[in-house]
Amino acid sequence: MKLPRLRLAWLWLRKYWWRLWLGERVKLLAELAGMAGNAGVLALVAVAFGHVWAAWLVAVCAAAVALSLVRRRWWRMHRYRTFRFPLRDHPQVAAVIADAARTAGFAATPKVWLTSRCFIFATRKLNGRPALIIGLPMLIGMSERDLHAVLARELLGAKRLRRHEHWALSLYVRGEAAWAEQACQSLRRSIWAEARTLLGADRLRTASWAEAVVDSAFDWYVTRYAAHFMHRGSARDLYGGFRWKVEHDGLLGRISPQTIIDDELDEGPWGTGELPDGMRLHMRDRLEWRLARHLGGLMLDETGRASYRLGELPDGEWGDVLEAEREAVLEAAAVLLDRRPATDADIIALASAGRAAELDWWHAHAICPHPSRDVCVLVPLVDVSLRRKGYVHEQVFAQRVLVGPSGDRVNVVERAKEIVGG
Repeated sequence: MKLPRLRLAWLWLRKYWWRLWLGERVKLLAELAGMAGNAGVLALVAVAFGHVWAAWLVAVCAAAVALSLVRRRWWRMHRYRTFRFPLRDHPQVAAVIADAARTAGFAATPKVWLTSRCFIFATRKLNGRPALIIGLPMLIGMSERDLHAVLARELLGAKRLRRHEHWALSLYVRGEAAWAEQACQSLRRSIWAEARTLLGADRLRTASWAEAVVDSAFDWYVTRYAAHFMHRGSARDLYGGFRWKVEHDGLLGRISPQTIIDDELDEGPWGTGELPDGMRLHMRDRLEWRLARHLGGLMLDETGRASYRLGELPDGEWGDVLEAEREAVLEAAAVLLDRRPATDADIIALASAGRAAELDWWHAHAICPHPSRDVCVLVPLVDVSLRRKGYVHEQVFAQRVLVGPSGDRVNVVERAKEIVGG
């Protein structure tokens, strides 16, 4: 299947350039013009009747509305923004990027931007120079060797693909060009085949597996720790918490067996072994906070200036999160059993019978580090039960371990496994 260049160019302009860049600016100007016109008419009427104070009041209200419009549209204009990567501050990463570019056949070192999300994307500027967008979680969780392989794979695609083919792939992965699936899959297979020849099949599989594991781990981490508090603003220690879980809590190793990778390119079998240590990259605190603020804005479709630290939230608020999860599990059990109210005993019976996967709740199909779905549904029940007895978490980013009033320690996940096993 040939890719129609004109159709792709039109889709790219309409779906990307207009919707994400020019469209929001035009809408903002139109809104400001309409608001200014209405305010001007009201002010002139007020002056004509001798009410100068009313004209000033109209002007103040118009300015407030204008600021609100700019703030709302400004976020939408910059929702997919990226941040320049300070390569001078991180020579180790700069060396990996430069070597990956040479491996892919580029003479120039790519320009690099950071994103708050967990992906790696390569493109080519109009002058032919490569450019990279790298998610900070990848720099925290991936090893140098795996990062090098994934960067080389993406840069190879940026070098080999023509511009309209690159547009097609970008639109396809966003779900905007399903009609081009056959051609896009053919392009992807050709790039992966060349990357396999260049890097070696085992290395490509290992690196792509590590990429998927880090992506799954960060997605679970944000859902478990940050999503419940996004309405507060941005967590300054969002990425620091993820770094701690990777470095000290074995998150990648625990979530690796549960990770599912898209096998449409027939590159499997994918590994499930132990991953090498990640780079655990540290950025300046302000840059990490800006990235966390941006991620929160993406999740809420708005952004604010407030900031807080996950590590400073009181224990009771974390208990409320688990209470909400317990209620969701009980509601799912009530629907499944057609009996209200469902009880903890019902959940235990379902989990012990291996039927937890039948429960339809918000976490049912998400990847998590728990060893099974049966254990997963019991974790909030065990956690809430212990917290009601006075147990608290010792480390905010390792809440599966609770400490009792007498100093005894209970691993919530291990306790749930014992219940499932009888």
